[in-house]
Amino acid sequence: MARMHISITGDLGSGKSTVAKALSQELGLEYLSTGGLQRQLAANMGMNTLEFNRYTNENLNVDDFIDQRLRDINNAAELYILDSRLAWHFVTSSFKVYLTAADEVAAARVLIDTSRVGEPLAADVASKMLEQRERRTLEDNRFAENYGIKPSIYLDFDAVIDTSTATVEQVKDTIKKLYFAKTNAQPQLPHWLSPKRLLPSSVQCEVAYLPAFLQHQVICMYIDSELFIINEQEKVRHLLLNNAPLVPLQVVNESNEVLPYDSLKAAVIKSYSVPYLKKWEADNGFEFYHYPKK
Repeated sequence: MARMHISITGDLGSGKSTVAKALSQELGLEYLSTGGLQRQLAANMGMNTLEFNRYTNENLNVDDFIDQRLRDINNAAELYILDSRLAWHFVTSSFKVYLTAADEVAAARVLIDTSRVGEPLAADVASKMLEQRERRTLEDNRFAENYGIKPSIYLDFDAVIDTSTATVEQVKDTIKKLYFAKTNAQPQLPHWLSPKRLLPSSVQCEVAYLPAFLQHQVICMYIDSELFIINEQEKVRHLLLNNAPLVPLQVVNESNEVLPYDSLKAAVIKSYSVPYLKKWEADNGFEFYHYPKK
């Protein structure tokens, strides 16, 4: 398989630009940031990024300009690293990466990043979290209305990588590993998450349910935006105790036909309790960023 462009999107504050620039430099590929284009347009109009997102909801010519710039890359002779919310959609010949981070971590990063141009002021991390959620909602709604797309990070991307506890170097190296595996048609698990974001479950899936290629992998069930461990919980415990920044895993949701999703989901929800999470924290020497509301 021929080499491809790499498109990087993800959560606000997940380190998209930092990782994309590092990859561009190491791989010698052109770098393009649509966020940079947007910030420049916003600055020209005297707006911050949140104000500009509200403006673009009513003025589609901004999106049209950026969209066409991305479409043109499909025919480019050189390869690009694309730091863009929608490059994965418009640049079909790209290796699609989604970077995620815990809301608390992402907001703290943005709050202290003085290099960001046009960033709205916020008093604290909690205020920045609320502002980033509003911005993300505005963008998601605009993309759904204008393009009819609502991306699933567990279905539409070649790699999903959590930057909450991983360094830029670790994230960059993981993308490279998965990218070159893809170009060489070598199978890899696409989801690499911080073990500190995986919730323990007293419901453990029987190995008999699983096909051979999953029997020794960490498997998590995606329920209401949270990930619950349903297999190889001891492996996750070992990674936590050794401060591993990332764990490769298989994510299953309601569209997955490998496992009896509905019955497992009901059992996981029924067994959920904060005391169980607190014991997991105490046993493994860390604290969750938040407790899910169930």
